[in-house]
Amino acid sequence: TVISLLFALALGAITVGLNFNNMTETALQATYYDAVLYKRDAKVNQQLKKVAVRKQTTLNYKVNGKKKFPVLYVTDQEIAKKKIKFQSGRKNGDQMNWKTKTITVAGVKNKKQEMNFQLASLTPYSDYEVKVVTPAEYMKIPGKNKQVTLLLINNFRSNFNNIEKLQKMSLDQTVTKDAQGVYVSLNNSKSAQYRLVASVASGFEFMGFFLGLAFLAMLASTLMFKVLSGANSDRPRYEMLWKVGSRRKLLKSSIKAEIGTLFALPAVLGVIDVLFGLQFFKGILANPYDKIWIPFTIFLVLYLLYYLITVKLYEGIVLKK
Repeated sequence: TVISLLFALALGAITVGLNFNNMTETALQATYYDAVLYKRDAKVNQQLKKVAVRKQTTLNYKVNGKKKFPVLYVTDQEIAKKKIKFQSGRKNGDQMNWKTKTITVAGVKNKKQEMNFQLASLTPYSDYEVKVVTPAEYMKIPGKNKQVTLLLINNFRSNFNNIEKLQKMSLDQTVTKDAQGVYVSLNNSKSAQYRLVASVASGFEFMGFFLGLAFLAMLASTLMFKVLSGANSDRPRYEMLWKVGSRRKLLKSSIKAEIGTLFALPAVLGVIDVLFGLQFFKGILANPYDKIWIPFTIFLVLYLLYYLITVKLYEGIVLKK
């Protein structure tokens, strides 16, 4: 019926809207380090004091950009000692699962593995070839030793504005001198990904709530009109029951059961529609059924409120003394 469809549309819109908020959690899981500092100066260090750093790791490297194929050099000891980590994504059906892995010397040497790319992407030279050398070979390589600082920060969400500012301050210094790959690094930074996903998710979340409440208002109006429009014609029936000795309490129970049936049937059909309909959102939502009890609870509380208001209005018409 139209009422069950309105119920499904209202509940579905609120459920999907809330699920878009979970996209931000996925964005946080996709990148291991909360911030990557390419250069350090007094301003960056001052900004660094505003965030609660849980762990700090430095990666030393050299680059030779004069060759036909630019190379980024890292020592085997540096890789083994620092135990740099990254998030590896594997698709399981329609869901993306993230697993934390540690970069190893063997993994970097094998250029077919993702570790080679993951190590390079932590520097401003994400398009350079990575080459692992011994400490003795590293000392002979011409050029200045470079560093990146990898940060894990407590409470990323609450510290987000300071983290984003810190990341941009470090990157802005790099763009002018070391432009190679820095834009890729900027787009791959955790703060940039979180900002992008959060802005999209918040828009869809608002749209979901707005549409959900709009459909709920239409649903309530339709149900109320259906019930209350027949109240005057039902009044003689209840007057007759009153005259033959039916108690007022019994009449109220009868009204609640009658109206409850009218509200319950479209609700059951609507819930079934939503549970099946969420399957279509698996392509854009990691898990559309995650925390589904939250929107269902919110919606059913509002729906129950409309039911109680309708019962009260109906009783006021048919049980007039």
